[in-house]
Amino acid sequence: SNLAVAWSCVNADDTEVRFSDMMISTARHLDKVVSMQIEAALQLNQPKLSVKRQGGRSAPGLADALQLPDIAAYASEVGRARLGSVLRAFTCWKPSVGYNEALASLAASLMAVIGNERHAFQCMTQIYQRYRLDDYFAPQTGPAGEAASAVEKDAQMILQAAKMDWPDLVFAFVKHDSVHMLLKLAQHLLSTLLTASYCPSKQSFKIYVRLLHHIVVRPTEYLQEDPRRQLRHVVLCIFVRNQNTFLRCQNASELQEVVARIQQHVLVDCPLLKTIMWQEQTETYKLAANLAAPVGVFLGGFMSYANVACHGLVLGSSVLHVLQGAAITGGFALSSGTALRNVAQRWYEECSHDMKQAFLLELEREDGG
Repeated sequence: SNLAVAWSCVNADDTEVRFSDMMISTARHLDKVVSMQIEAALQLNQPKLSVKRQGGRSAPGLADALQLPDIAAYASEVGRARLGSVLRAFTCWKPSVGYNEALASLAASLMAVIGNERHAFQCMTQIYQRYRLDDYFAPQTGPAGEAASAVEKDAQMILQAAKMDWPDLVFAFVKHDSVHMLLKLAQHLLSTLLTASYCPSKQSFKIYVRLLHHIVVRPTEYLQEDPRRQLRHVVLCIFVRNQNTFLRCQNASELQEVVARIQQHVLVDCPLLKTIMWQEQTETYKLAANLAAPVGVFLGGFMSYANVACHGLVLGSSVLHVLQGAAITGGFALSSGTALRNVAQRWYEECSHDMKQAFLLELEREDGG
């Protein structure tokens, strides 16, 4: 499919991690407990005896059956065995992580779309490295609880972004003294990479994969210093999509029910996908405003002030329109670089407010009021 090609190509950078090398390594170095967990999760050759770790402690337990995408390939043991090869290769690459249900679910989704073990493994390692998921899943050598704090810090960053851009969303929790629910939901979605929110009985994998696509593909503006920005962005968009539902809750109990429902199943629909794409578009507008404002210094002398009104930003405007409007606005700030940036920022904020209002009205209409 087109999606399989897109996922394979977008993560096709050269990497030192080779699937064939990891598969050779599994025969010698794969931990027996991990191998048993993978087989149990995929219902392949379920072991009958418990295994003891060194020191006499019980093994972490045989893994529960993994919730797999509803595709024909996973109905057969051969198809699940191919996924098992990807999981074994990954655990050989990251022995400190071992078997992890969230990562296994992600691998199952990648394999379901891509259909090739080597490409699915490569995609998996690229995603892991890109988002620096060692911060989430690998035991930390630093202070205890450092991995948990990475998820908590990302959840706090989502909360701060919501306070800045979507204050009504935060108010829905503040008025019931339940901000902790929002943080816990954010932590849950982040730590499971959204995989726990897929429910085959409520929505087909073909629909859910459209949400996953925004995590798998490389973001347009990837920042090394902020590797999980895209992941946080998608989680925030899920919150924004459900803002009206949060606001309609009359008490903390109703709010808790909505939060629990989202933990179990994120409904992937057109409004959610529009929210994700719209948020990405506004980031482009903001960047355009900051970049284009200095250009306005050179254009300002050739355009009249009255023309500024002709370049107002409305929902669905082209990037070219944004650049033009920002350039004109910047053209009348002839004092200093700081002044130019301030003008561009004010222009962006005014336009962004109007866009948000129009967008929320659109979501409300699609929700049926």
